[in-house]
Amino acid sequence: NYLSWISSAENTDHFIVERSINGKEFIEVGKISNQTIPGSFEFGFNDPSPSASTVYYRLKQIKTDLQSYYSDVIAIKTAFSSPNNITSTQFDPATGLLAMETSVTSGSVSQLNIYDLSGKLVFTNQITLNEGVNFISTSLPALAAGAYVVQLVLPETSLESKFVY
Repeated sequence: NYLSWISSAENTDHFIVERSINGKEFIEVGKISNQTIPGSFEFGFNDPSPSASTVYYRLKQIKTDLQSYYSDVIAIKTAFSSPNNITSTQFDPATGLLAMETSVTSGSVSQLNIYDLSGKLVFTNQITLNEGVNFISTSLPALAAGAYVVQLVLPETSLESKFVY
C-alpha cells in the first residue's frame, strides 16, 4: 500500500506511520523525516507488507517541541493472501509489552519462545492463534538490554523475528 499526504505544518520534526488490522491497536511501520524548509510538502510511504484484506493507517506527527498529534484513521482494502509469517514485531520498553502481528493459514495452539543471541531460552508462553491475521501482545519479564529472537512454533512450521529489549 502506498500512502501519500501533504503537510504545511511548520515545526514538524517527523511523521510516524502506524498500521492496524482492527482499527484500534496500532503499531509503527515507518518513520518519515520532515523537510526543514518552510512550505507545503508531499510525503509518501510504501507499506510492502499489508497484513490483512482491510488495513487501517494513521499518522503520528511529532513536532520539534516533541508534542504529538494523530491524523484521522483511513482504511485501505488490499488483495492480501495469508501465508504463515510474522508481519511485525515491536517491543515497548515503557510497558514491557511485546506486540506481534502474524498471519497463519490455520488456527492452532502455538508456542511463543524468546531466545537471547547465545541461543538461551529466556521466555516461553503458549498462545492460541486463529486462522488469518493475529495481533499478539504479551508481557515480558525483565531482561538484559540487547537483541532477542522471537520464535513462534506452529504445528507445521516455526516463524522467527528479532526485536531489541
